[in-house]
Amino acid sequence: MHAEYKVEGLIEAVFDSVRGRNPYYMQLILRIATWLSAKLLVLLRPLFWYRDCIKPASIPPSTDSLFDLTACELAKKIRLGQISSESVVEAYIERIKEVNPYLNAVVDDRFEDALREARHCDKMLEAGVVTPMQLQLEKPFYGVPFTVKESCGLKGLSYTGCTLVRSGIKADDDSLIVKSMRKAGAIPLCATNTPELCSGFECTNPLYGLTVNPYDGRHSAGGSSGGEGALLGAGASVIGVGSDIGGSIRIPAQFNGIFGHKPTPGPMTRFAEDLHMAVKVMSVDCKTNLRLNESVNISKLNVYYLEDIENNYGIPPVDEDIRKSIRDAAKHFESCGAKITKPVIEELSDACEIGITKLFSMSIIPPILMHPTDPKGKVNPFLELLKATVGCSSYSKSAIFMAMVKEIHGFVPESQFPTYEEKFKQLQKKLLEILDENSVLFFPTFISPAPPVGQCVFLTISGVFSVLCNILGLPSTQVPMGLNKQGLPIGFQVIAAPHQDRLGLAVAKELEKAFGGWIPPTKPLFWYRDCIKPASIPPSKDSLFDLTACELAKKIRLGQISSESVVEAYIERIKEVNPYLNAVIDDRFEDALREARHCDKMLEAGVVTPMQLQLEKPFYGVPFTVKESCSLKGLSYTAGTLALSGVKADEDSVVVKNMREAGAIPLCVTNTPELCYGFECTNPLYGTTVNPYNSFSFYLGIVPMEEYFPTVEGNGFSQYGTFGPMTRFAEDLHMAVKVMTKNCKTNLRLDEPVDVKKLHVYYLEDIENNFGVSSVDEDIRQSIRLAAKYFESCGAKISKPVIEELSDGCEIGAVKLFSWNSLPPILTHPDDPKIRVNPFLESIKAMLGCSSHSISSIFVAIVREMNGFVPESRFPLYEEKYETLQKKLLIIDSYSRVSKKK
Repeated sequence: MHAEYKVEGLIEAVFDSVRGRNPYYMQLILRIATWLSAKLLVLLRPLFWYRDCIKPASIPPSTDSLFDLTACELAKKIRLGQISSESVVEAYIERIKEVNPYLNAVVDDRFEDALREARHCDKMLEAGVVTPMQLQLEKPFYGVPFTVKESCGLKGLSYTGCTLVRSGIKADDDSLIVKSMRKAGAIPLCATNTPELCSGFECTNPLYGLTVNPYDGRHSAGGSSGGEGALLGAGASVIGVGSDIGGSIRIPAQFNGIFGHKPTPGPMTRFAEDLHMAVKVMSVDCKTNLRLNESVNISKLNVYYLEDIENNYGIPPVDEDIRKSIRDAAKHFESCGAKITKPVIEELSDACEIGITKLFSMSIIPPILMHPTDPKGKVNPFLELLKATVGCSSYSKSAIFMAMVKEIHGFVPESQFPTYEEKFKQLQKKLLEILDENSVLFFPTFISPAPPVGQCVFLTISGVFSVLCNILGLPSTQVPMGLNKQGLPIGFQVIAAPHQDRLGLAVAKELEKAFGGWIPPTKPLFWYRDCIKPASIPPSKDSLFDLTACELAKKIRLGQISSESVVEAYIERIKEVNPYLNAVIDDRFEDALREARHCDKMLEAGVVTPMQLQLEKPFYGVPFTVKESCSLKGLSYTAGTLALSGVKADEDSVVVKNMREAGAIPLCVTNTPELCYGFECTNPLYGTTVNPYNSFSFYLGIVPMEEYFPTVEGNGFSQYGTFGPMTRFAEDLHMAVKVMTKNCKTNLRLDEPVDVKKLHVYYLEDIENNFGVSSVDEDIRQSIRLAAKYFESCGAKISKPVIEELSDGCEIGAVKLFSWNSLPPILTHPDDPKIRVNPFLESIKAMLGCSSHSISSIFVAIVREMNGFVPESRFPLYEEKYETLQKKLLIIDSYSRVSKKK
């Protein structure tokens, strides 16, 4: 004991000496400490990666369609007798039992009592004691189960704050918020886990242990309402009660892909519809009229958006996926008619100090580390830190860390509190000037998706994004915006003026409708690529979109429709779907409309005739789009690499010129992989483009690559890489090939008819005996067989050839691709294109999140560096095999020609 007091006295002395220094020194320490924390995390990431390299078992998928229903829908079905409350409660209890072993989210339950209450609800309905109309008005959640954060007080269940000092304590009564939910007819099931005394963003404590993320058990569930977030994200709860003093609802809501709403305490739900109703229920005793029954016209909203806090040294930058989700949401509201603005709020540069000052200047701050025997006794957090390093502390590391931060006022000396109080007032004034009764602000909730377990403590300063809403008294709604590349949820918060909760709730509903909302974590691993559900992409209602380009051109020539109306329709359709796809990266919509109007005027004035246009300009007045790397004058020409950011095309490519000469009107340029390497359309400059059919489209044309980026000397690239059309209708494909091959020296005889009855159709479903190549999907194999049978029914001869030479297809392909004399660089140096970039080093940087290149381009560069794993000494062998394969395929082609002559 004597030694312990000596150590404690030494620590206290050091602390007192630091506290007495120049106040600006302390603030400098804050910025340096936050910066070092982020850098330390970068250094430790490989260790975390090694620890977590094997993903734990995924939670089992929910098979009951009942879990797809919102709480409001469940309540309606219960009222109408379509399902029983008992069946709903029982289903959720079973789901909790099914997933909790994976999550460790539930710390205490009342399952038997909940089932009794559910049976009572059903009996009351059957006996006519309550009526559906009465329940709709008075008990909107009648018979619906809900779950409660342990610290929110559920009578008879654990009420410990998840600290060992309070072990065994049960709640004597329901909290006011739980009483409100019960009064609305809802049935509580259990109490869920939190960090120790709700301190920190990592849901772990010495009493109940760690709660993990349902999307990936290696990642954090967040805090402090982490148990609620995990249970809801896993589809094991439909409404949860949480609390929020600095992001404790919104951060777990983001990490677990669900909706959440602050004020404190507040609801957490899987569906936006339930969020609105839950806020109504929980705010029933609110003295201020929140006007929650008033409708919100989203087309008249003023939407402000910020992707990060600028000029705040020490806070790590916000993840690009989250920034993009904010931009996508803003663009969606702009397409709905709302006014969007990216404001400049310089007052946010002191957000860290402002947040710390407001939190630690509260008159009474509850102790974070509670003394085991004396409630008034003080526990020294610095001593506890030393004890924790040798495994002797009874407190969690996050609680000790928060207690240390509290002890030193977050590195902000008390003498500086008045300064930051004044800055707080300036920030509050600025935000209240922006946010009125018809305005919202899209703002990050946290800098990243759920970090791996153990990393949250390094990112504590990132909680400033959420804390600001608490200290400013602004309602905030967390909205999920899909999943990132690791299959983890992303999203942001929608902030409104005081008592304007209805705006955030309305925005949440609209974004759920547009972007899909909660996504079950049990979808297949790579389903994350379609972050937006295909069903949410609005259908095209105009029959004009059912016409081929050839049909459109004909109607324009004959004056049945105008080019302007067609171009305008396609521009609107692009604006409608692009927020879901991220396909368009630069456009010329205004120029296109001007050109369309010129086309119409030329026709009306008789300067051009329908017959003349049919012969010379087959796509007259029809819009088309261009891959970004194919060069459309004046638009982006970067090939999706950061090194070329901002570069525009000086000239149209040959193929674009040919399309223009055929009368077509270019609208925009579209996304590509970085430098067009890889089959995944993603790059560090413009992000990922997703496909509404959950598959990838790839097409090689027959037009040489001139005015194409990247350029290359020699014939290799021009031999294999070609321009070509992509269309929705086969009729347009034929005409587009004719237009694009206008300058082709070889006569392709595209005007000659083809008699399908006389075709010789060979078909292969896979490459046999090629070890290492994944087998072709059965649906694709069947489609090939069906097509072959169809041609056979038309009279064509079909054959399934044996081409043994294809067994070396991988090596042949690698040799032909990597034996070019001058292959264009895959990884371009940002400052000097001639400097070689080491792909192996870039792969390490990518693991640490420090590379400016996409994963796919780094992978291809590594493969190229290693010659596709084929040693150069073997190149002549595979060159010979290539010639043998080519000869075999050309023999088959000659058989086909002989067959047609016969």
